[in-house]
Amino acid sequence: MWIHYVLLSLGFALLYFGAEWLVKGSANLARSLGITPIVIGLTVVAFGTSAPELVVSVVSSIQEKSMIAVGNVVGSNICNIALVLGAAALLMPITSDKSVVRRDIPLMLAISVFLMLLSLNSQISRLEGFILFAGVIMYTIYNYRISKNSDKDAIVESETELNEIGVIRSRPRQIIYGN
Repeated sequence: MWIHYVLLSLGFALLYFGAEWLVKGSANLARSLGITPIVIGLTVVAFGTSAPELVVSVVSSIQEKSMIAVGNVVGSNICNIALVLGAAALLMPITSDKSVVRRDIPLMLAISVFLMLLSLNSQISRLEGFILFAGVIMYTIYNYRISKNSDKDAIVESETELNEIGVIRSRPRQIIYGN
């Protein structure tokens, strides 16, 4: 029975250090390529941390177990909002720029309602999947353009926050830690 606790502790430790390496490596690699901090968070880190869910969803869909894919997406979002954001806010209050809250929360709610409407017939077609996929591409491009036109003070503040993460100077180490 004690082995379960050891394995659970080991799993948490690997998760913690893996996340640290992913964030540090991705942030430093993207910054060294001239990508702004907001785009790093919205793309590199966000897509990187969602990669395991993407693999599970694609594999379950290929194996014609699509309910696992839907449950994975919906459950992951509920867990990220309620558990991850909630636990982080319990430890320390979370602040965000008002423009991000004003723009992204309504969009998140709209996409949730859109997904609900798409799934009313208990099926998400290839066309609907394409629409959702195109939406995330457009959202990423939109955020990239917004970040390019953003306030220089906000960029300096974000750079300061990135420096707190820690700088990895070596490009190979950035790639290794970022993947």
